[in-house]
Amino acid sequence: MTLPRYFLTSLCFIVFINCSFCQNEGRYSKDSIALGKIGEMQIALDTNERFGGELAFPFRSIRIADVRFDTTHIGIYASFSRIFIPTIKNYKINCKNGAGSSLSIYFNKYFEKNLGSGDIELVCFLKRLSVVKRDTLIDNVSLTRTYGQVNFTTEVFLRSGNEFYAVFKIDTVLIESIGLKKKEIVDEIKEYLLVPAMKIMQKKISSTSWDKIMKKKSFSESVVYGNYFNNRFNLPILTQPHKKGIYKSFSEFKNNAPSVSDFKVKKGKSGSVSLTDEEGNYVATIKMFGFSDGKRCWILKGDFCYPLIRTGNSFEFFVTIPYNLKILFAIDMEMGDIR
Repeated sequence: MTLPRYFLTSLCFIVFINCSFCQNEGRYSKDSIALGKIGEMQIALDTNERFGGELAFPFRSIRIADVRFDTTHIGIYASFSRIFIPTIKNYKINCKNGAGSSLSIYFNKYFEKNLGSGDIELVCFLKRLSVVKRDTLIDNVSLTRTYGQVNFTTEVFLRSGNEFYAVFKIDTVLIESIGLKKKEIVDEIKEYLLVPAMKIMQKKISSTSWDKIMKKKSFSESVVYGNYFNNRFNLPILTQPHKKGIYKSFSEFKNNAPSVSDFKVKKGKSGSVSLTDEEGNYVATIKMFGFSDGKRCWILKGDFCYPLIRTGNSFEFFVTIPYNLKILFAIDMEMGDIR
């Protein structure tokens, strides 16, 4: 079987191929080991650019606190090769030294001439930073280029001592054409997606009326940290034993609340599966998010299912296609998207 041409290279979203052997423990038994061997493509988010204004900020530094569910990457890339035998190499795309550290250095360098002194700092809670391929026929550019999308969400506070003052929130989506070749993907993600997103934040920082911020109501450190570091990750699917049942939606999944508790899984042709409820009625798998056997969770795509692997406070999984090739995907725990 010859793989289609669009498998030459792709970013994050590769079309699901309905030819996996699912619910087959043997085929997926080494997925956790394979996940630990995933390569990394690093983006050096450095800049020689400096802010040219005469502003004097009340804060001495800018700190990016990475509170994303999965901090191991900002995107996933798969490269297909068929020199001798078909192979797929999966990579996690990440900022050098991690997103939080890289962005902190980036913004402090950019505004270094404008930073003040004392104990006040600007704390930015990074809730979302992900790069995905827009997966629609309309958005396809060519076999070597596609439309990439960066999702960027951060909530910003001014910290003075143990008090936090809300400043602003950025929740934006940027779309731009990027190349798909491995040798260009990192540079183009940086130039056309990440840097433009950072410029939005630079503009927001430089245009804020800082003299008014500390006149607002403040929040204690325990309240702010409890919200971003504790409550945020206190999802039932992350903190409780998995309940047996079928999850109709991402909401049911993250709340560990399957609406169909008594069910059976039947294997079909080519590794497909079908689900029946307690009365023997077929459940439309295409409309379901996934299911759990009480020990392990599986995500459903059409009539096929794939076991989830816990990664930090998120989940990832492999799709197996012909020649036992595996493609890595991740669940966006903010919105439930697959990327």
